[in-house]
Amino acid sequence: SLQEISKATNKTKEELLELKNPLDQSRPYLAPSLLPNLLNNVVLNSPGFEAIKIFELGKVFFRPAGQRMAEERRLAAAVWGRSQTDFTELKGALDFFFKGVGITPIYEKGRGESIFEPQEFFQVKVAREMVGHLGRVKEEIRESLKISSPLYALEINFEKIFPGFSDKKIYHPL
Repeated sequence: SLQEISKATNKTKEELLELKNPLDQSRPYLAPSLLPNLLNNVVLNSPGFEAIKIFELGKVFFRPAGQRMAEERRLAAAVWGRSQTDFTELKGALDFFFKGVGITPIYEKGRGESIFEPQEFFQVKVAREMVGHLGRVKEEIRESLKISSPLYALEINFEKIFPGFSDKKIYHPL
C-alpha cells in the first residue's frame, strides 16, 4: 500500500512514480527503494531459517521534489537472526565489500527521518559524499512485519561508488 511504501522508504506520494497499467494492482508504483522487497523476503523466509543474510543489486525510480524522474542503481542488504545478529555483522560485510574494491568508507551518525532507529542509524560516505545509509530497522516497522528479533539493513547508491558501471551486454561474434 502507499502508506507502507511511504513508511519504509520515506518517500511522499509526489515522489513515487505510479504505473498507468500495473501488472499487479497491489503494486502500482515503481520501486523507490530496494528495502521494502528485501524486508518482505526476510518476512517470507524467517519461519524456515535461524538467520537470513540477503542482498540485492537493482534499480530504483522516484521523483525528487520539483524534478523529473530519477533512476539509480542501488545495493541493498539485510541481516536477521533469532539470536546473535547485530549491527557489526552488516557493517562488517559492507567493509569487506569496500575493501575488496579499494574504497575506505566513513560512517557518520545519521540525522533526519529514516526507517532506522535514531541511535543505530549511520550515513555511509565515500570521499565526503553521502552514498547510503545503514542501521537497525525501527521497532514499529519490524513489529508491523511480524519479525521477532532485530533486523539490520543498508542501502547504497551503487552509481556514486562506481560511476562508470554499466550492465549493458556486449556481444561479440564467434
